Amino acid sequence: MSLIIDHLQSEGRLQGGSLIVDLASQATAAGTLSLTTSSTSNQFFTGTTAGQLINLPDATTLQLGRYFYVWNQSTQSVAVRNSAGTLLRTVLPDTVATFICTSVASAAGSWVHTRTLLSSFSDDIAAATNSTTNSATDVLMNAMTTTPPIGTYKFDFSAAMVNSANGAQRTFVSFYLGGVQVSGTLQAVGTSGGAYQSVSVNTIQSVNGSQAVEVRWRVAGGTSTVLGRIISVQRVD
Repeated sequence: MSLIIDHLQSEGRLQGGSLIVDLASQATAAGTLSLTTSSTSNQFFTGTTAGQLINLPDATTLQLGRYFYVWNQSTQSVAVRNSAGTLLRTVLPDTVATFICTSVASAAGSWVHTRTLLSSFSDDIAAATNSTTNSATDVLMNAMTTTPPIGTYKFDFSAAMVNSANGAQRTFVSFYLGGVQVSGTLQAVGTSGGAYQSVSVNTIQSVNGSQAVEVRWRVAGGTSTVLGRIISVQRVD
């Protein structure tokens, strides 16, 4: 026989075989979901529609310490705001964010929030075959491109290369995101006596799921050759 308790307060340990917290599951929509004190703590999102907004409840209607979990397993970001419409956090796909009310003195309240990745994403894009260029403008380095899912990633590129001019010319390497050079990633590689020189470039970038991340290169003169090379990709948010 089921038993419903509207309010339960424990002064010590609360023990049981299992604890089930209700789950509200919905597809994302281009609109606003306004939560209330009676809304379930677990808000679960699927779907593909962009523009989902969530307003947390009027904090004056809540008990201090009330929390909400926003589980985002849709393909789009979900924006979570306080009841005054101030953005607290954008919850990226494949992420769960926790929001805990730490002040009920105003409708907006104060909220502490954090996020956890539901799954990790890492990848290595590697090529072992030599590639050359004599282009004076940036071109794609052979095989050095990837298009990861939406999120924030750390990209690390490393390789060894040489230029036929034996130190008289330099090779330039940089990351491109969505066809635009990433500021601060341009590296100039000099060569000496025909020896191969190592090069590494790294950056942290947010992508929307359709942007290609590329390594492009060019030369000031001569012909440059790159040996084995790799882009390592690690999601950080």
